Amino acid sequence: MISLHPPFLFSNMGRFFKRTIITLAIILVVLPICVTLVVSSQWFRPKINEICTSFVQDGKIEMDTISLSLFEEFPYLSLKLSDGVVHSYAFEGEDTDSTFYKRIPDKAKTPLKFKEFVVSVNIPQLLFGKINIKRVRIVEPEIFAFVTPWGKANWDIFGSDTTETSDSEFNLNLGIKRFGIRDANVTYFDTEQKVYYKGVIGGFFTKGNISLDPEKIELKFGRMINSSLAAVIRETGTAARVNIDSLVIQEGEEDYYRLAFASKSDVTMESKSYTTGLPFNFKGGLGVDISDPSNIDIDSLIIGIAGSPIILDGRASFQE
Repeated sequence: MISLHPPFLFSNMGRFFKRTIITLAIILVVLPICVTLVVSSQWFRPKINEICTSFVQDGKIEMDTISLSLFEEFPYLSLKLSDGVVHSYAFEGEDTDSTFYKRIPDKAKTPLKFKEFVVSVNIPQLLFGKINIKRVRIVEPEIFAFVTPWGKANWDIFGSDTTETSDSEFNLNLGIKRFGIRDANVTYFDTEQKVYYKGVIGGFFTKGNISLDPEKIELKFGRMINSSLAAVIRETGTAARVNIDSLVIQEGEEDYYRLAFASKSDVTMESKSYTTGLPFNFKGGLGVDISDPSNIDIDSLIIGIAGSPIILDGRASFQE
C-alpha cells in the first residue's frame, strides 16, 4: 500500500494547478490570435463583403480588414471593420453626357466611408444564437449625402425587400450601452433645394440604452466636443456656422436632463447690404423635463452678440 505524505500531495497539487493556469493562459492568448487570423483570412473578408453588399440593390459595400477580439471590449466580443466604403450606383443609367451629370461630385459616388467600425456583442447570448449589440464605436466616418437637381439621392441604393428585416431572421437585439463617434465629417448637399450643410464632430460619446423600442431608449450621459455645423442657403446667400466647444447632457431625477454648453458662432448675410457678418457666442446651461418640455430652466446663460453680453437666468415657459 502506497501512502502519500502531505508534502508530496501538496507538491503534486501545486504542479497541477500551475500547469493548469499556464495552459489556460496560453489558450487565452493564442485563441484570439487564431480567431483573428481566421477572420482576417483572404477567404472570410470577401465573404463578409458579399453578405453586406446583398443588402443593397444599387451599390457595393467593401471592408479592407475584418477582425475579432476578446480583449478590446472585454467582457464583450468585438468585431472590427476597418477601411470600409459604401459605393453608390444610384446615378448609373443617367445621361453621362448631360451638363448636370458632369457636375455630380465624385464624393457623391461614395456616400459613406469609415476608418473603423467596432461592434461589441454579448458572448453568452451569442452562443445561444442571439446577436445582442452592447457597444458601438465609429472612427473617422465620412458621410456625403447628395441630391441631384432632378431629386435623385445617392443613398437610394437599398432594395424594397431589404430595408425591413424581421427579428426571426437574425434574432438581433439592440441594447447599446455605449456609443461613440470620433472625427466625423457629415455633408448634405441638395442641389434641388439649393442648400448645403456640413458638420464636423470631434468627439461624441453616450451612455445609456439605445434600442429599436422607443420605450426602452435611455440616456444617462452624453458629451460632444470640438464640433461644428455650417449651413449655406444659396438663394438667399445666407451662411451660418455654429462651433460647439463642448456640450454635456447629464441625466437628473426621473425624466429631468441638464445641458451645459459653450459655443462660438456667426451668421453671414451675403446678399444683404445692411450686414456682412454677425458673430455671437453662448455659454451656460439649460434644464428640461422631457415629460413636460414646455418649461425650460435657464442656468446663467450668457449670449454674446457682437461683443455685448446678454445674461439670462430663471425659467422659460412655452404654453399655448
